[in-house]
Amino acid sequence: MRLLEDPTPRVLDRDGTARRVESKDAVLLFRSMSHVATYEAALRRHGLDYYLVGGRAFFAQQEVYDLLNLLRAVENPQDAASLVGALRSPFCGLSDEAVFLLAAHPDGPWAALHDPARLATLPDDQRPTAERDVRFLTGWRAVKDRLPLARLLNRVFADSGYDAAMRFEFLGDRKLANLWKLVELARSFDRSGLFGLADFVARLADLVARQPREEQAATLPENADVVKLMSIHQAKGLEFPVVVVPDLAAAGRGGVHPVARWHRGLGCLVRLPAEFEATDEESGERPPFPDFADRLGRTADQLADWQEDLRVLYVACTRARDLLILSAGLPEPLPEPVAGLSTGVPAKAANHWMLALAERYDLRTGRCVAGDALS
Repeated sequence: MRLLEDPTPRVLDRDGTARRVESKDAVLLFRSMSHVATYEAALRRHGLDYYLVGGRAFFAQQEVYDLLNLLRAVENPQDAASLVGALRSPFCGLSDEAVFLLAAHPDGPWAALHDPARLATLPDDQRPTAERDVRFLTGWRAVKDRLPLARLLNRVFADSGYDAAMRFEFLGDRKLANLWKLVELARSFDRSGLFGLADFVARLADLVARQPREEQAATLPENADVVKLMSIHQAKGLEFPVVVVPDLAAAGRGGVHPVARWHRGLGCLVRLPAEFEATDEESGERPPFPDFADRLGRTADQLADWQEDLRVLYVACTRARDLLILSAGLPEPLPEPVAGLSTGVPAKAANHWMLALAERYDLRTGRCVAGDALS
């Protein structure tokens, strides 16, 4: 945020003119997309538009959850959890207080919506909304088995105004495009002529649960003035004016060592049975075979992982044309500096990337120390 507000020229245009950094210049490159949602939330909090390239974003969007809850409630209004989610969403627009009063009904929220006595307990401004919701839900249920799925969704959007509500939210264009993508998914079901609403709900629920790789609907041209988020692998061969590489201190992947495996250079590697791994030589109990080959294989794997991590870091850093920002959230403070030595790496952050950077840079100041060591 401070970088975008800073008027200092840091980026060179094609004609060589220096200018300030704009959103379209910046890209965040991730080794793993597992925690990208944290960065999406931060960008939204600061009002910065962004585009997530690839990932598993589509079926994790709130509008997908909202539609799934509503369709579940239309198919089976006795599904209390889904009905409560639908009532609280922009499809129905009830307040938390009103939803709580309805959900507290002994026979569930669907019965509460048809109970005049319970409706009378709602706040004055919520009663008309609840009565409207009853009409809508009843009407949608009446046509759910007669209309094609795509037409049913369009009717739901038209009646509730959900699509218009999305248009005025942050990243509204993208949310709206995601709705039309869901309509296209429903239309593909319609083409088969074999499936109804229950099948579509089951399919959508399965997609939400599995989170397959599915991009959000595209709404912006490639040169749009937005921050981009993508994996380092996706950025291969590309170049960006400003590159931010976050999570440098993230915990490394835990190695998986099967009982037996084949190594191209070392042959068959067999791990000692668990009962012999902690055998003490003084106990006199000898393992059935030496574990030297397995330990040698693990060392070779660690070396290969180190080399691969350095290659990935190299790819990430060389995507930057004008400015490179390396960022890490450290689980503990940096060790106190020792005279004549560069700053060490906290034990809990000692992954391959951090160790490689600590060999070349003072992690406190960013000063390059590799030249000092050579001189």
